[in-house]
Amino acid sequence: AGAACRAELEADARRSARDYRLNYRLKTACEADVASLCAGACAAAADGSCGGRVLACLADKQDAITAKACKDEVFYFVKMQVADYRNDILLAEACRSDVDARCAAVPAGDVLACLRAAREQLTPACRREELRLSVLQSRDARLFPAIAASCGREMSTHCKDVPAGHGRVVTCLQRHAGDAGFGAACADAVAARAAELGASYRNDYALATACEADAKRECAVEAASAHGDAAVLGCLVRRAAARG
Repeated sequence: AGAACRAELEADARRSARDYRLNYRLKTACEADVASLCAGACAAAADGSCGGRVLACLADKQDAITAKACKDEVFYFVKMQVADYRNDILLAEACRSDVDARCAAVPAGDVLACLRAAREQLTPACRREELRLSVLQSRDARLFPAIAASCGREMSTHCKDVPAGHGRVVTCLQRHAGDAGFGAACADAVAARAAELGASYRNDYALATACEADAKRECAVEAASAHGDAAVLGCLVRRAAARG
């Protein structure tokens, strides 16, 4: 597509991201799931964010969505958010001042990485939305551009029987990264992802979902420390070891 066409497509994606009702395919595919899972998402949306909150609700409740067409549309929606932070309207609004202060000179596609590099210095609202998107992204290897671009052969060779979601494919790739024939570009992408996992327990979907309640109950002091999520990960490891 030409530059003008791409610009219009990007603008249309941002409009759709503001309100699920402006996304015809998603609205149609997810009508029943919106009614059953996200009926109350707009209750506190006096700021006009109703449509965006429904989209966020669907993304957060992907495992409970019953219609495959809806699952596919929500996955595509999250993929757009990861590609351009402006497609996550809740994050874009919450992080407006953070982007202006820290990432103003960064291309839109790299703003999310810029925010993550400064995660501990973000405003509370921005940090909360960035972490939410980080957990969503960690569900699926296809949501990591470097892995998606570099690991197609490795995923089909080593992980073809591993179902997508819950971080399972990334875990599989990590397990096979040292195998003969595993490409260097894929190994580098997987190693970079492993470094992110070590920085925050929230970057590991399975860990974040399984341990969220324990983290809030047992590691509140660590969560309030200067290195927040990394400290929480250490706390969870120590607690688990103490329990045997």
